[in-house]
Amino acid sequence: MDLFDKFGHLPELRERLASAGANPFGVCMDEIVSATEALSGGRRILLAGTNNYLGLTFDPACIKRAQDAIAQHGTGTTGSRVANGTYDLHQSLERELSDFLGMSSVLVYSTGYQANLGTIAGLAGPDDTILIDADCHASIYDGCRLSGATVIRFRHNSPADLEKRLERLAPGSNKLVIIEGLYSMFVGTFSKSLGSMGGFAASNHPGFEMLRLSSRPYMFTASLSPANLAAASACLHELRSRPELRSNLWRNAHALHDGLSGLGLQLTAPPSSIVAVRMPTVELAVAFWNRLFDAGVYVNLAIPPGTPNSTSLLRCSVSAAQTPEQITRICNTFGQVAKDMDLLQPATSG
Repeated sequence: MDLFDKFGHLPELRERLASAGANPFGVCMDEIVSATEALSGGRRILLAGTNNYLGLTFDPACIKRAQDAIAQHGTGTTGSRVANGTYDLHQSLERELSDFLGMSSVLVYSTGYQANLGTIAGLAGPDDTILIDADCHASIYDGCRLSGATVIRFRHNSPADLEKRLERLAPGSNKLVIIEGLYSMFVGTFSKSLGSMGGFAASNHPGFEMLRLSSRPYMFTASLSPANLAAASACLHELRSRPELRSNLWRNAHALHDGLSGLGLQLTAPPSSIVAVRMPTVELAVAFWNRLFDAGVYVNLAIPPGTPNSTSLLRCSVSAAQTPEQITRICNTFGQVAKDMDLLQPATSG
């Protein structure tokens, strides 16, 4: 026996991906040209899978704030929040988030993944029960495992199923219910809308501050870097002062959703900042992704076991920075590839 024997299925998957062309999970962006374009392999690529929802990664004010933070505070903190790693930048960002969210307490973590991991494992323990939506993000599942609590899954977006499972539990025991705002990849993080890196947890509970002394990913990880803190703070300011960012995002979300559904492609959900196209098989999903990439459009590929119900998806991330012309190009490229692969279906009304 070997520790790596359990990965025996992965070489076969890697070969299947390689045989279809470029590796969807190993694409190298040689240069990011703007919030919506990059260079890869000498070609200009339209980015439709970056999760850069508000398009703020190249905002001049945000870049300037990050540069100033590095000059003033250095490149890294070298310590955790409970050691030498709490700077005024951490505390000011927590205050800004508290004000924005209307919450009394905010804890900033080094990543969004750690925010879920640390909050869940800090709140729940082996004597508690956690009820989670079946389609929750991997970081939520991992946080549940770290907590040692009993985990019960309820059907996706089903309050009735949640209520049924709650009624079966003994009264008086501690229970934590976890759901998300957007499934399955969107959490309290700075790496999406706020164009930075890191995550946060927020609450109005009077005991929430105790997580600073019980959340292991908060206590034993180097704290967020000055540049990331300053960028997140600047992006939050842009979000609050420029309502057109959100209106542009919704405009693009509806345009992309309407365009792809109008082609007869099967979409997984109503319009949002994520527009996912369902593919019949893994092989077709990989082939479709490669043809899109060859045509200069980058999207995300999501395949089992990382997807609900063993589905294969092409995930498009909508950005406020995308122009109407770029949204049209994405739709046209999907349409051409689907036509070439004979995957178009008649559009259904409603």
